[in-house]
Amino acid sequence: MTYTVAGTGGCSDATASRTITITAVPTAGTLSGVQEVCIGGETLFTSTASGGTWSSSNNAVATISSSGEITGVTAGTATMTYTVTGTGGCASVFETRDVTVHALPTPTFTLQANPQVCLDEQVTYTTQSGMDNYDWSIPGDEGDEYIIISGGAETDHSVTLIWKSAGSKSVGINYTNVNGCTAVDPVFSADSNVEPDISIDSESLAAQTICDGGAFSPIYVVPSGPGTFHYQWYKNTSASTTGGTPVGTDSDSYLPLQSDFSAIGDGSPLYYYAVVSQTSGGCGDPVTSSISGAFIVKELVQITSHPDTTGGVECFGDGFPSISVT
Repeated sequence: MTYTVAGTGGCSDATASRTITITAVPTAGTLSGVQEVCIGGETLFTSTASGGTWSSSNNAVATISSSGEITGVTAGTATMTYTVTGTGGCASVFETRDVTVHALPTPTFTLQANPQVCLDEQVTYTTQSGMDNYDWSIPGDEGDEYIIISGGAETDHSVTLIWKSAGSKSVGINYTNVNGCTAVDPVFSADSNVEPDISIDSESLAAQTICDGGAFSPIYVVPSGPGTFHYQWYKNTSASTTGGTPVGTDSDSYLPLQSDFSAIGDGSPLYYYAVVSQTSGGCGDPVTSSISGAFIVKELVQITSHPDTTGGVECFGDGFPSISVT
């Protein structure tokens, strides 16, 4: 700017100058970016204006970097401010944009297997419905360790399966909730002990022969499996595990008795076997032992006819009559 005073009386004009700089009014621009984020997730805010700085109203909820990258910290809402500093005497300007941080889901099981299950028993695991991207974690190889009967896909909130191998089993689940958030790690069901069917691991059923008045040795079976075992012993006149007559008590061993035999000394054998079942908490059907060897009671030798005790006298050279026993 120039200020001029005209000269008079032959004097020249006088002037004075001053420079004025006009600075444009600053602008923070228009902010944009996804306004929802999960805890631990990231989103990006941008502005149509450059040269500004970003700040968060609550770093405990969400932080923002100098480039506008937002990280969710805890559930809540924070305001992000983009500030452009004024120059040339102009005031600074800013724009704000809110961001909401959503909590991560915590999947739970609304239905799961009992603490003890049997091989080939159908069990169902269920979690919350209405979610997306269900991710089921089942240990082992399908077909060898387990078989899925129904469910178990990314659209299913339940899975029904049978376990094909014994041991401790657990199923994991994760999903994406309505806010688009997914838990960091899957949640696992309580452990279930998968038990095998009842079986007889060993048995002592070898043949035995005694004399009348003697005693047999006990015979026994050793089963395996869960629950409480129940035993029923049988005797049979044939070497068969069907059609026998119940004997004994509810025990894993039995002592064969002479009273089991209908006749003593006729050489007719008896055979024994056991049926093992479970009274509670067991798996599988009752199992039958092998048939025992033959059990025989032999009659003692008895003299029923003694020699003549009357004696006799014979002359030399003559023979005595014969004597005998029966």
